[in-house]
Amino acid sequence: MARLLIFAVVSLVLASAGCAQGPPDQTGEARPRATEATSEQTRPRTSSPEPPNATIAFRDQRETGELGGYCWAGACTEATLVVPPEGEALDVPSGSELLFEYGGDRPPSKVEARGYPLVHGKVDRNARRLRVTHPGARTRVSVELPHGEYAVELLVRVPEGSAFYYFRAAVDMVSLPTSGGPGGRNPKDR
Repeated sequence: MARLLIFAVVSLVLASAGCAQGPPDQTGEARPRATEATSEQTRPRTSSPEPPNATIAFRDQRETGELGGYCWAGACTEATLVVPPEGEALDVPSGSELLFEYGGDRPPSKVEARGYPLVHGKVDRNARRLRVTHPGARTRVSVELPHGEYAVELLVRVPEGSAFYYFRAAVDMVSLPTSGGPGGRNPKDR
């Protein structure tokens, strides 16, 4: 009986040690969990069992973020990098600012942002940290990235826990109008 108890305790310790990192994401690297649970996170709460929605906006464009991994109200999920579909990309010029709006009751205590380049739809592991101005529930994210498509990751920390949100951005990607380009003439009309 004592051997069984020792085996159970050792197994639990080893399993807990392996929980610090999640499975590989699309880059092939192991991703950390959103955070480790703290005593504050494990107290019973009346809040939602999942993080609220969050949006990102640029001019008249607005997209709701894809929720990645999180630790929320004592429950954790694996932190996987999520790439939103192409149709959900915000078209932005390099150097512009995105407005991130967290949908929770209280503003986040901390927000971090990274841009992961997308190469042929796959995530490049060379992420760039993005500058964040964090005055409260409305956070500004500076998109100082070279030309290309990106998965933009935002990590939000609040008293209920932490969560990863993902957005797609097309930086300095110009598309010609269906009119045939400058001058507005359709090539078929020639």
